[in-house]
Amino acid sequence: GTSVAAQYEGFDLVLPPVLTSCAYRFVQEGLTNAHRYSKGGYQAISGLLVGGELVLSIVNEIAHGPSDAAVRHDHGLGLVGLRSRAETLGGKVVFTQIAPDRARLELMININDDAFDLPHQ
Repeated sequence: GTSVAAQYEGFDLVLPPVLTSCAYRFVQEGLTNAHRYSKGGYQAISGLLVGGELVLSIVNEIAHGPSDAAVRHDHGLGLVGLRSRAETLGGKVVFTQIAPDRARLELMININDDAFDLPHQ
């Protein structure tokens, strides 16, 4: 029931399943957290694939406490799991509070690594 602004650039290369799976989980977890902590406020996602660097970023408003509708009762791996998945692929996940009422979650992976067997851009 919330809107998410989206902007993507440079995605003209088909990525291998291991990268798309990592990106999918990042977006899934990131937007779940954004919804939970923005209480339906501002949420945006951007993706950039330029010069061999995959960068996904989710920015959201920070409300005071999680939305009642979005509170999880399980104890999933969350950001720890995302960081572990990204590090396995040679990347990283960074969470930053960019303003008193805004947070950003970013995934960065160098896809030119020979392990991905992609044509170099």
